[in-house]
Amino acid sequence: MVVDGWVNGVGSARFALDRQIDGPLACAVVDGMGGHSGGAAAAWLTARTLSDGLIDVHDAAAGIALAEVAHDTTFRAGLGLGTPDMGAVFAALVVTPGGVTCLNVGDARAHRLSGGYLGQLSVDDTVRRSSAPGDVALVAAIGGGAAEPPSDAHHYCEAWTVGTHRFLLCSDGIDEVPPDEVAEIVSEEVSAVACVDELLRSVLRTPARDNTTVIVVDVEVRASIDG
Repeated sequence: MVVDGWVNGVGSARFALDRQIDGPLACAVVDGMGGHSGGAAAAWLTARTLSDGLIDVHDAAAGIALAEVAHDTTFRAGLGLGTPDMGAVFAALVVTPGGVTCLNVGDARAHRLSGGYLGQLSVDDTVRRSSAPGDVALVAAIGGGAAEPPSDAHHYCEAWTVGTHRFLLCSDGIDEVPPDEVAEIVSEEVSAVACVDELLRSVLRTPARDNTTVIVVDVEVRASIDG
């Protein structure tokens, strides 16, 4: 499995991993909500909670429970910090020898490349406010000023099939790049590192008004694995 990612924004950083897995491995994109104070703190708290429990998410109930813990932690922290509306969104991937699990809340996204088609595994928690491109409102988040947790942490899981599987995790900063261009870049037969590099270059060719986090995960399954 090869994982490569880039965070474009405050504290920009690159990370990479190339290894054979013998146990669960989790990765996630977490994005603080814009327009409210405390977004960075909310993202950090959400990431910390996910890092503690994400590899144990094997079904929808466990995913919802983990999202509820993250929400409660972030909401209480916001009250204590005087930033009650602070919140975050996330899209996460759990890779195991038997299969893959996707979990998300908000508008961070998870995609899978299959048969040359880049399909979205995550579900956007947004509603359209007008017909103008990109004019949407977030309706679910971790924290975000709501005492009650999100009603549904979207969950998807699938057993492996033999072959190469590519996944893209990204924050909504990548939305400035046309979807067809994103799909074309991810579909190219290049390394995860080269894919991330080209996605980043495409973002930086736009006005890049939002920070962007991108993770590309390549998984090669060489033999059938019983779940």
